[in-house]
Amino acid sequence: MDRRGVELLFAAIIEQAVQDRRKAVTRNLVDPLCNPTKSTTSEVVVGLRYFFFEGGLEVVVTAVGFNVPIDKIKEKSGERY
Repeated sequence: MDRRGVELLFAAIIEQAVQDRRKAVTRNLVDPLCNPTKSTTSEVVVGLRYFFFEGGLEVVVTAVGFNVPIDKIKEKSGERY
């Protein structure tokens, strides 16, 4: 895969994670720190905390070399639909 392909893949990963978190927040499946509020084993819900609060987002952004404001991504992802 060429550099552009990697950038597009990583951008899609970030975009999907933001959408997943927004859905989870809107449906009250997670609290503001992405801790599950209901008993769930959903990998998406469980993985949100790691991605947004335990370094996952930073790994993706750094790996591809994006120059984006991580705090703004986290802020947007915490908004309800």
